[in-house]
Amino acid sequence: MHHNKIPGRGDGGRSLFTLHPRQEFTGRWWEADDTAVTQQAITTAAAVFPDLPAPC
Repeated sequence: MHHNKIPGRGDGGRSLFTLHPRQEFTGRWWEADDTAVTQQAITTAAAVFPDLPAPC
């Protein structure tokens, strides 16, 4: 969560959350469009971080 490392990185009280998916995820979603990949990544991250807000 880079907003904790770099002050001012998240504007307006928002946070910056960076995901680094493993090869299993990227291989499975490589051909999908960006919207589908983003939604799946957020859904997967929310399983670990249930309070993760919806993206703006």
